[in-house]
Amino acid sequence: MSNETQAVATQVPAGYMQNAKGHLIPIDKVKEVDKLRDEVVIDIVTIAKALSEHMTKTKSHIFADFNDFVAVSAQEYDTKVGGEKGNTSLMSYDGKYKVQMAVAEN
Repeated sequence: MSNETQAVATQVPAGYMQNAKGHLIPIDKVKEVDKLRDEVVIDIVTIAKALSEHMTKTKSHIFADFNDFVAVSAQEYDTKVGGEKGNTSLMSYDGKYKVQMAVAEN
């Protein structure tokens, strides 16, 4: 379903389910397996949307922290940090972890 279709989707009246063609079908005419499939799919999509939103927020937070540190380091040492393409690596003090920010050419 496209975003435009979702935006104009109408409320489904109580006692009905809307099929893929947009037709309203009385719930008692819908097979139990179809109801169960609908419930499972909606549950999975709800979880996936929440996870996607969380990942987007986490990514923004990580990028901000990384870029803030790079800016502070560059200012403290009065230098430009990062390569020509903007690639930068940060290593933990003990050397166990390395975080790389790589910018693609395209």
